[in-house]
Amino acid sequence: MAKELEKITDPPPDVLGFNLRLRTLKSSKNTFAKLMRERAAGRMDDGLFRSLIWSMSVYIGFLRLETEQNINDRLDALENLLKQEGKLNDSK
Repeated sequence: MAKELEKITDPPPDVLGFNLRLRTLKSSKNTFAKLMRERAAGRMDDGLFRSLIWSMSVYIGFLRLETEQNINDRLDALENLLKQEGKLNDSK
């Protein structure tokens, strides 16, 4: 399985005509907009467009989950600090 994963690479830019930049929410948003413009201009096949948009929606879900986890971690840290200071009752 590890050898199979090593073979997986991002498609070269010449397949789509541009790179899929997905490292941040902002770059993902820009990539989504680029996909929409490419499809609207008729430069992208329907099937490819649908696959990419579906894949991006799954990926964005992971970004959202990561953000929610970070928020929950910060909230837990704040609650623990307040409990230590005696300013929060544990009424869960």
